Amino acid sequence: MIFQSWSFPFQAWHLATSDRVFLTFESTVSYIYHPHAPKRIAHHLPNSKLIVMLRNSVDRAYSEYWYRRTAWHDTEFETFEKAIEYELASNIADQEYRKILSDKRYSYHKYYRYSYLRRGLYAIQLQNLFRYIKRERVLVIKSEDFSTILLTSF
Repeated sequence: MIFQSWSFPFQAWHLATSDRVFLTFESTVSYIYHPHAPKRIAHHLPNSKLIVMLRNSVDRAYSEYWYRRTAWHDTEFETFEKAIEYELASNIADQEYRKILSDKRYSYHKYYRYSYLRRGLYAIQLQNLFRYIKRERVLVIKSEDFSTILLTSF
């Protein structure tokens, strides 16, 4: 039996198997990007196993731009190119990252808001993740390989 529950800011799916084992799957796109999240996950869920799905960085950035334009009605940047130019020229994502590192309670709104490109720098995010969570507990896959993996696994 599979059922889904919603609790901001994440989505959780629960699976009850025939062995009466209860598994919980959670899905959030921002955990790997937040610099404190891996340490918190390691502390609160020490035996968890993680799946990290990486999307083509350019596709991810472009999709996020249009998601903000449509779902959030965000019109700060008239074009995707202007959003990228602002991120690069202002260096705001790097400035906000340093603030978050120095203050665990600092709001990460601007860090997420102005990071179309930085969020696609997966090597940095994975290095941080592996500092706190053993590599053998993490499956890293490319999103375009996900459907193939599902088809061959079940």
